Amino acid sequence: MRTGSACLFLALALQLAGPVSPTRADEERAFTEVSARLSLSQLADFSGAAFSAALQGSLPMMPWLLVALRLGGEFPLRTGKMEGDRGLTLLALPALWGRFGDPDAWGYVRVSSGLAGQYGADGWEMGWVVEAAGGFSVAPRDLVVYFGVEAAGLLGIVGPRIRCVGLGGFVGYRF
Repeated sequence: MRTGSACLFLALALQLAGPVSPTRADEERAFTEVSARLSLSQLADFSGAAFSAALQGSLPMMPWLLVALRLGGEFPLRTGKMEGDRGLTLLALPALWGRFGDPDAWGYVRVSSGLAGQYGADGWEMGWVVEAAGGFSVAPRDLVVYFGVEAAGLLGIVGPRIRCVGLGGFVGYRF
């Protein structure tokens, strides 16, 4: 385990310290994002609309391939009959995402898989989820932030029932 962690740390250090090529996409060293979306969801014994909020940090391995860590949650909205505060789902999702286009406007596809903790009828239950998302981002040269829209789906593989499909937006900052 220590050898794997040391290799990952070394690879990350070399990537961050590597030479910068003349293209603007290669000059970007990190991305941070705040996102929100509304989704149709099944969370524990809740079915209906949910609000999703997340923070994401990403590092480019190549100009078109990035690794990310996404931390967030799915919060059920009281849109009908709902017994108690059930369905709250917290997420920790490592991700890979590819982007295509130019540095001022790009499309992307993101795939992630990770842990979910869900509050249901029996208290907190841990599970494993996968998420797929795609979207479009705009980064005007005269703004310090970028912004965009995305569509995403989330599916529980092991553990509690988690099914979500939604549409949302994000604001981010490039270092």
